Amino acid sequence: LEILSQVFSPKGRHYRGNYGRWNFNGNGPDGSPQPISVGRVGSVITMPNCGDQAIHADTPHLFEHLDLAPHYIDLFINATDTQTLSNDNVNDNGRNDSTDHEEDEDEFNGDSHVGGTAFLAGTHKLEICAMCMPEHENGRSRTEKLKRIIRPSLEPGDALLFDCRILHFGLANNSHSQQLDCPSNTHKRHPRGGIIPKNNSTTPSNTAGVCRPMLYVNYTQEWFSDPKNWDDRDSLFPELYNDRL
Repeated sequence: LEILSQVFSPKGRHYRGNYGRWNFNGNGPDGSPQPISVGRVGSVITMPNCGDQAIHADTPHLFEHLDLAPHYIDLFINATDTQTLSNDNVNDNGRNDSTDHEEDEDEFNGDSHVGGTAFLAGTHKLEICAMCMPEHENGRSRTEKLKRIIRPSLEPGDALLFDCRILHFGLANNSHSQQLDCPSNTHKRHPRGGIIPKNNSTTPSNTAGVCRPMLYVNYTQEWFSDPKNWDDRDSLFPELYNDRL
């Protein structure tokens, strides 16, 4: 929470000018961090054989004329030991030997082959994100996107905090649900994150399917809510929810 407090409430040299903090029973312009809302712990599960997610951001900027401090941050925690998985197609460096090498930027590393999350570094800033858009005047949006993609390799218990304005996408889970001959991983990637098979060749696979769980917690400025993605009024399991009331 100390890290989040510093990021959510950066203290400028003129902080004493925020005189309105005397309102609402405040302590005045003392530069102290603003309150933070902490969401419930949840889990996102990446199923075997699922494809890459489309690139997206989880929340918009509040204003479009300048970059403000974040108002919405997510915590991701890897909840499984993917490094112990058997994968004949992944070499000692964690890279997929059966992947097309036309674009090195699309190579996986670490545990990304079972569905991690990739980020476009710096795109929580308006100017940089605009450079990655197809309509940008420099005409090099694809190159800009590719050079900014990072794929953090998380071990069990590792924590990752990210500004929800940043462009990101869930990676494909290339593990297989059963031991059989399966389509080769030789493919190209669709510009919006899907996979386009190049042929119907098959290669033997000894990889057991892996459901990769990832724990998350949402942190927001106290005044912010995200009803689109996290509506507390809707429950997937109403019977279980009602039993707790």
